[in-house]
Amino acid sequence: GARHAFELAEQAGERILQSTALDRLTIVHLIGGDIAEAVRLARRRLDLHATLAIGPISGFEFGDAHLMAAEVDIGAGDLVGAARHAEALAALPFYRDEDHVALSRRVLVDTLAGHFDDVLRAAERFRRGWERAGRPVAPNLARTSYAIATVHGLLGDDGRRADWIRLTYDLGATPEQLTGFQLGWPAVFDGLLALHRDDPGEAERRLAADEPELARTLAGGPWVPWYTALRVETAVLGHHPDAAGRIERSRHATRDNPIASAIVERAAAVAAGDRQTLARLAVTFARLDCPYQQARTGRLAMPGTRE
Repeated sequence: GARHAFELAEQAGERILQSTALDRLTIVHLIGGDIAEAVRLARRRLDLHATLAIGPISGFEFGDAHLMAAEVDIGAGDLVGAARHAEALAALPFYRDEDHVALSRRVLVDTLAGHFDDVLRAAERFRRGWERAGRPVAPNLARTSYAIATVHGLLGDDGRRADWIRLTYDLGATPEQLTGFQLGWPAVFDGLLALHRDDPGEAERRLAADEPELARTLAGGPWVPWYTALRVETAVLGHHPDAAGRIERSRHATRDNPIASAIVERAAAVAAGDRQTLARLAVTFARLDCPYQQARTGRLAMPGTRE
């Protein structure tokens, strides 16, 4: 019995090492801009976990594998898949009483999709869980509080937006990180809000960095397609002289993310006054479970009805 137990532990140790190696490979491909391969590796890692039991040794790998799978699916514009991984992360037994960790990725997915009521319902659970845990500094969770801040901004509540930005600082994000480009997600959320407010000038300021600068970090990697797409929309709505060039150059960076790709094609259709394509893209956004961009497509198709 003891020998069998040792053999099982040895096999588990080997699988955990394989899981760690797959995680590193996923990171390499994210930074390299090959999101499709990062998705494949993240799924392979989860397949490996199907042969493992959750325990003290493997627990971290289970949490990290679902977290990374949610991240790469966000990068790939697969919001349904990202939501599935976010739910699996929340269901892990060691997160049962840690709502701030359990809800962290689902809030990101729902913000990008436009499920704002779900974000607001999760927001107070997130806050209470963080406070119950002793208000820890946890920079990895700062993107969640900033997403909640963005939703309040999209809904026109700047007071609550300011509250959640302060909580983002409390979680460990610095003002330089929130106004810079290295992390990726602050610029994406700020750009999304500026475009919602029909302020392409502010969007241009927040999306001023070239995509390669953003892609050189793990934090930026999954956000590059979203950033690129919003930057293209900004150029078209702001009548940037290089708008046509940005459209053409963006198609490679957004190739593995159908939502980002559709935002680019929508910008091209807006520039061309092509309402037939806009109507088709509204259907595309609905199919991709992105009701916010579906509704925005309708507004962009009707001059004078923008936010």
